Amino acid sequence: MRHIILGTLASLAITACSGSNTPTVDSERAGPWDLKAQSSSIRYTTIKNNSTAESNNFTLFSGSVSNDGTAKIDIALNSLETNVDTRNERMKTIVFNTLDHPSAVITSSLPMSELTDLTAHERKRVESEVSVTLAGTTASYDAEFMITRLDANEVLVESADPIMVNAQDFNFGPAIDKLQELAKLDSITPVVPVSFSLVFKR
Repeated sequence: MRHIILGTLASLAITACSGSNTPTVDSERAGPWDLKAQSSSIRYTTIKNNSTAESNNFTLFSGSVSNDGTAKIDIALNSLETNVDTRNERMKTIVFNTLDHPSAVITSSLPMSELTDLTAHERKRVESEVSVTLAGTTASYDAEFMITRLDANEVLVESADPIMVNAQDFNFGPAIDKLQELAKLDSITPVVPVSFSLVFKR
């Protein structure tokens, strides 16, 4: 009888634990990780007349990091926000040509083994190549990321330093000249610093 009672109590304990509302975390599971766009940002800065800096950002993008560490971000170029309606339209039609090229794709590779080894709130600086496909052209850049483990199932990936993207890498030279002419500017700097703050959740 004693064995029966102990066995019953053990079964109840196991059942109670398995039905707990407390989520269990597989710390060995690498991913996949999905981008939390509402908690993320992608922005770049333009400089006109050699002295005036203006911040621009995209409001619609998605992405993920696969089990092997392949990161991919898709940016809807029509979601560009420059805070000036006329400039928004000119960038979309003259520079990005969103009718033919509606999105930009960013890919990179993250060291998942190092990422999963991080404890909550621990940060790590990593280096990786970033490829940007824009208007049918792909360019690659060396980049450094700061990866922060927010908790067991969320990570923050930020640009440690802005990535310097040259408009000439995507054959935007004539389009930039046209923008400069329309806006009656003395100059538009072709190199723009791009920064990002991306939260991924698994």
